[in-house]
Amino acid sequence: MTVDPEFFFDSKETVGIYDGFTAPFPTNFWLMQKAPDDKIYMSSRNSSQYMHVIHNPDARGIDCDFIQHDYKLPTTNAFAMPYFPNYRLGADSTWVAAQEVEEIDFTVYPNPATNEIRIKSSHTISEVKIYNTSMQLLRTSKETPIDVSNIKPGIYICEAYNNSRLIGVQKFVVIK
Repeated sequence: MTVDPEFFFDSKETVGIYDGFTAPFPTNFWLMQKAPDDKIYMSSRNSSQYMHVIHNPDARGIDCDFIQHDYKLPTTNAFAMPYFPNYRLGADSTWVAAQEVEEIDFTVYPNPATNEIRIKSSHTISEVKIYNTSMQLLRTSKETPIDVSNIKPGIYICEAYNNSRLIGVQKFVVIK
């Protein structure tokens, strides 16, 4: 729905009024964020194990299905939104799509890794490059296992090459 700027504030609709629920503090309304499941979650300013949920954010008014203290968190949360990482990154990411990839099967293991990773493939891999999610090259190796013990915990990208030709891209996770 598009609203002319001069009528913006007149277009607001109330979809919920705080119902007084406490657990143990009031679960009032605070920050909102759209999550990967296309719902909008709302946190509280107080320590609470509950979040409010807008189940259908594209619907207008009460049809959006706003439910207070609908989602129970595993622990208390206050003043912030839990982190909703985007695990939907794949080979169609823009940095990969710009390159020609022959997509030969290869696996990075163990995944998640703590100290080292190995590469398993039915084809010869002459070089492996490891990048962080900002595509900064962290390590290049011509043999496995590859030491990742001094890499911070996080998600990384592994590129496999055969004679300078990119043959595949895999994500892996480092944990400590």
